[in-house]
Amino acid sequence: MADDISSQIWQMFGKNRDKYISRDVFSDDEDMEAGVSDVEKEERIRSVLLSARDTLDSALVLLSRYLSLTIMLALPFVL
Repeated sequence: MADDISSQIWQMFGKNRDKYISRDVFSDDEDMEAGVSDVEKEERIRSVLLSARDTLDSALVLLSRYLSLTIMLALPFVL
């Protein structure tokens, strides 16, 4: 029964399962657009960029705290 349904599905799409399975296709390795070295290079670049972003985020947090403290300390003199 399962073969019947499977055959009907292949037929609905106008495909021949036996013909499809017997095709000689490229393997995933042969069809890759990027090699291992390309992927590793991209990962190193991403790592450097993320590190720089973390450093910038930390600097912005410190600057924000400094400015808040400076404003709070100057406030009594303004009033």
